[in-house]
Amino acid sequence: MKPFSLITTSAPVLTLLIAMLAVIPWLNAEAGPPASVFVMLDPKTPDPRIEADVTSLPTGEQLLRLDVDGFTFSKICAAVETNEPIGHAHIYAGKQKIAAAYEPIVSLGKLPKGEHSLRIMLRAQDHRALVGSEGLIEREITVVVG
Repeated sequence: MKPFSLITTSAPVLTLLIAMLAVIPWLNAEAGPPASVFVMLDPKTPDPRIEADVTSLPTGEQLLRLDVDGFTFSKICAAVETNEPIGHAHIYAGKQKIAAAYEPIVSLGKLPKGEHSLRIMLRAQDHRALVGSEGLIEREITVVVG
């Protein structure tokens, strides 16, 4: 008997596998997000709020300034499981992570000219994504580099 291989599997079988995988989050909807990927913040405290702006320096470098209420930045990454709003932020341009902010000001380097959609997502010290009463704690901003 030949071993199973996705490379040699027919299109209908692949379609069925993809459909089955798409249903898995729905099957676990009542249980909430998996604890190994997310940190559920205490529902009794307000969710952290992210305000952000980008400043262009004369060198062409862009600085991201984060003002986050209800969150403490930490330069320490640790495998500590807690539901406290302490950690860092990941910054994405599209689907690519371009920076991590361990303090409220972080360099984005020299972004190319044009419009950029940046997504800022708060993370715990162990890198799990923070989830509040309305979902992921994140903010999307648009930056225009001239």
